[in-house]
Amino acid sequence: MDQAVLVTSARFLVDELNREGLAVTSAAWVRDEESETSWRLWLALANADVDLHDAYMRVATIVGRDFGRLGGLEPGRVKLVRNDHPVMLGIRKFQQIRDFTGKNLRNNLFGEHYVFDVVPVFVEPEPVAS
Repeated sequence: MDQAVLVTSARFLVDELNREGLAVTSAAWVRDEESETSWRLWLALANADVDLHDAYMRVATIVGRDFGRLGGLEPGRVKLVRNDHPVMLGIRKFQQIRDFTGKNLRNNLFGEHYVFDVVPVFVEPEPVAS
């Protein structure tokens, strides 16, 4: 799939989930292994206590409603993770150095979690200290 379509569709889904009250703090397309041919959209949820069944149902509802605008994204390609997942924390660190949105990050070790390919889509800005 075209990488621009991946980024655009993921950003649309993040915006829709945030509008519906399911706060997404970061999103990235991830391939765990070199042999994998399909990407999965990882979404980090702000609330660690969120009911995952309910969250996946919200994803499925939005995908069903806006399938065309999501570039054919299937709900089974979405993985919901905690905000403190090592991959998402690693992407946050990369984003603090330079904006990598839409750029491939290959062969990275985030904590003890290796990923072959990551394309950051969205990282919520860090709150500014007052």
